Formats: sequence, C-alpha cells, structure tokens
Amino acid sequence: MHNQTRRDFIQTLTAGAAAVGAGQVFAQTKPTDQVDARSYLSKMIYSKQEVDDWFSGKIRFAKYHSEWGWLLRDERFQDGVDGAVSTYTYSTNPFHERKMIGNADKPCRINTYGDSFTQGHQVNEGETWQEVLAAHLGEPVRNFGIGAWSVYQAWLRMKYEEERCPADLVILNIYDDDHYRNIDAWC
Repeated sequence: MHNQTRRDFIQTLTAGAAAVGAGQVFAQTKPTDQVDARSYLSKMIYSKQEVDDWFSGKIRFAKYHSEWGWLLRDERFQDGVDGAVSTYTYSTNPFHERKMIGNADKPCRINTYGDSFTQGHQVNEGETWQEVLAAHLGEPVRNFGIGAWSVYQAWLRMKYEEERCPADLVILNIYDDDHYRNIDAWC
C-alpha cells in the first residue's frame, strides 16, 4: 500500500465496498430482481458539486482541513433535546478549540481531545463537561473535540496542538465507535 496513491487506495477500498455492498443487496433481493453494484454505490457517492462545495467552504457545519479532514464552524443548530437550539462557538486564536467560558482568563493546564462526546455536541457554550470540570477545579479546560472524528484524527491533532499549547494533563477520549472511524476512506 505504500506505493499506492491516495486515489488508488480509495478506489481499492471502494471496489471492496462494492463487493460487500452488492453482496448484501443480493442477499436481500429475490432471485428474479436485477441488482447493479454501480447503481447501488452511486447512491452513496458524493456528487462533483457536493465535493466542490466542501472544498470551497460552502458546507455549513464544518470547514475542510488538509491534515485532519475538517474543523467545525461557529453555528447554531436545532439539534438539542425537544428541538432546542445548541450554540457552538470556537476560539478566534490559532488553536480553534471550543470557546472556553469558565475561568478562561486563567492559565490552562488541561487539554481534551476526541469526538462529539468530547466536543459536547448538542450542548451549549458553558455546559460541556469541560466547563463543569473547569468550574469544579477553578481553572479552564481546553476542548479540542470534533464530532465524528476517529481516534487517529484526535491523536494527530493532539500531537500538533501539544507542541503549540502544551498542557500538564491531556485527556484523549475514546468513545463508542471511534475506533471504527480509523478505516474511513473519506478522511
């Protein structure tokens, strides 16, 4: 695989997925049904316009990042309990972590990395578990969590950020299906 280009690698994965996906479709159909793997897969592949919109920054929830895949944007989404609106704000400093509220004016000794559980998805500013911890400790807790990230993406970011803004304590959160996301061909 070391000699393969990224495109070749993704095509290899796609071919493997086609075989698995087609096998699943064939297994679920009657013998008289005609199933075409290409049409099955075409429903899962992004259009050229969707890819262009992603790279140009037109996608609302996130922005492309060449090393980590994506970072999140400041946004308000109706994604909370009972249709509540959640507010997501990220710092304007070069670190682009979730905005710290509690004790933000004090030195930070704790950095957190991980997926949406770390990020505090569906949780407003000042309500993440990092903010609760910061209130108990009387010092800020930096939140580098990004929804849908794999363990590998979080680890890459941790390596990078710990050189720029090192912390005495680091929390790398691995939750639920994060380890499966390491196989994601789209990152």
